[in-house]
Amino acid sequence: MLFVESVLRWLAILRTLLRRAVTREVTVMDRYAVCQFASIRARGGRSERWARLAYRVFPRPDVTFLLAVDPAVAYERIERRGYDHEEMSYLRAADAAYRALPEFPTFVVIDANGTPEQVQAALLDQLPAPFPSRSFVSVLVAHARAVLVAAASLAAAATVVTYQWADGF
Repeated sequence: MLFVESVLRWLAILRTLLRRAVTREVTVMDRYAVCQFASIRARGGRSERWARLAYRVFPRPDVTFLLAVDPAVAYERIERRGYDHEEMSYLRAADAAYRALPEFPTFVVIDANGTPEQVQAALLDQLPAPFPSRSFVSVLVAHARAVLVAAASLAAAATVVTYQWADGF
């Protein structure tokens, strides 16, 4: 199941980054590669090395906010929503997994135990100044990377379809 989750997240990131490459818009994502690494760690998976290899084609984010919520508060919020459930043990493991990532020191940690208004204010206080414009070469490299990733994705999809088609005979 972790493999499927990793592939789906990878494809979602790719789609968003390709769209950004075309529209040249700033992208805000609520999940990125580090979320997958933390998920693998929290679930006791052993494939983080492979996930890091697959995800390294994506650019590093300009800023990563970690909305830190006490596992007990997270559990209460999830239960109050009423349409899904997480075990307290998983919520504790996920919290520890994020904090153990090698990228953690670069995160801007936001206390998200408060009200939505308090969390929003904390985020706005931590937003960096507008990002400096990137050089033409770095933009060109980013677009070339996106095209290569798209081509690799299409090749992988074609391979899967071919195997499924061949398996039908």
